[in-house]
Order: sequence, then C-alpha cells, then structure tokens
Amino acid sequence: MSALYWSEGNKKDFNLINSDPDLIKVFVKGLRGLFGVSPDRFRISIRIYEDLDKVKCLNFWSRITKVPVQKFVSVNVLKGKKKGKLDNGMCRVRVEKAGSLLKYMLAIRDEVIRNF
Repeated sequence: MSALYWSEGNKKDFNLINSDPDLIKVFVKGLRGLFGVSPDRFRISIRIYEDLDKVKCLNFWSRITKVPVQKFVSVNVLKGKKKGKLDNGMCRVRVEKAGSLLKYMLAIRDEVIRNF
C-alpha cells in the first residue's frame, strides 16, 4: 500500500490518480481491508477525454472501485482525443478525513528511505 501511494499518490492530501484499473482496485481494496476505510469516506472522480463514452467510463470505474456511480463526485472532461491506453480515462480515489492515513503512508516512506 505504501509503495503504491509513494509512487502514485498526492503528497499534500490523501488521493491517488491512475489509469490502471488493477492498481486502483488493489489500492481501494487495501484501504478497505487493511485500514478499515468505510465506503462512505471514498470520494471518486474520473478524468476522461471528450471522445470517450462518459457513462461507459463511469460504470467501468464503479465496478473497479465498488463505489456506486451516484456517489462519484465529478467527471472532468478533457479536450482532445484519448492517448495511449486511456480507454476508460483516469480514476482519482480520495479519502475524506484521511490526515492520519497520509501521515502513516509518508512515515513508512520516510522509514524506507532512511534504511536503504
């Protein structure tokens, strides 16, 4: 969990954005299972290009995160065409009231840095 967050997470507030569904799935499952984050604390948003199907992308990320589409907080539509492997856009996972989780992840990172 810490390694995922170290490489992909925001260092100022607790959120992670990525286009890899497996990474997002592992991250959300870890937050729920290892840290007991309840589903109501997740704030999911997606970022898609204008040529992608918004409903398809919302449903895709809902299946991956196990968060209902109705609970997603936003869809940011970017100008231009999708590039590379962004068939479903990008998913941002934020956790509400997660200051202690952020401190914990950063403390693990600092400990790894200090020891290697």
